[in-house]
Amino acid sequence: MDKQKFYQKTWFIVLALIFFAPLGVFLLFKYKQWKTPVKIIIAVVALLLFLVIWTSNLNSTPPSDNAPANNLESAVVGNPATSTVPAREKAIGESDKNIDDVNKKLVVGNVRNDTTGNWRIATIAESIDITEYALSYYNKYFEDDKEVHAIVNFTYNTTTRISCLGDRLNVTVHEYVKKEEHDAKLLYSGEVLKDYFVYLDNGDIEEVK
Repeated sequence: MDKQKFYQKTWFIVLALIFFAPLGVFLLFKYKQWKTPVKIIIAVVALLLFLVIWTSNLNSTPPSDNAPANNLESAVVGNPATSTVPAREKAIGESDKNIDDVNKKLVVGNVRNDTTGNWRIATIAESIDITEYALSYYNKYFEDDKEVHAIVNFTYNTTTRISCLGDRLNVTVHEYVKKEEHDAKLLYSGEVLKDYFVYLDNGDIEEVK
């Protein structure tokens, strides 16, 4: 009697039925002298399981290369459009506008006579509420959270001070003082008109009273 090949042995046929049913069924009927009804039952069960698993894998769509790996990545800090953080109860609006949409491209520079090394300034002449652009501005122009940025708006005659307080920005709108943009000693010396918090996780704006 010839020695059995490995693929004729029961253990190999069982493994084939589990991992690749079509092969297992072929080997089952060719090499096993079991009763036909038993072989039919085993074959039907194995093929059904194989079909279910194969169909399930076919219908599962792998994430595209450009898709975020998980929800945390889609909730990008400073991107309210994709944030999953719900609006806060006291929020009066969202800082969800893109600073790049401002007509005049901002030029952010150092402040004359600044002794801290952290003050920066930009000037615009636009009819915009800078609070709505604060989060975008922060993401683009802040290089360090120690920085304090001034945005002088000659249309509204205001100077807005933006600083980072951990999980939020403090956005304080001052009345513009003539030539303050040229001297750190004058900067922010105007009367405070409005004071806001802008949250980094979803752009919520809260008025500080």
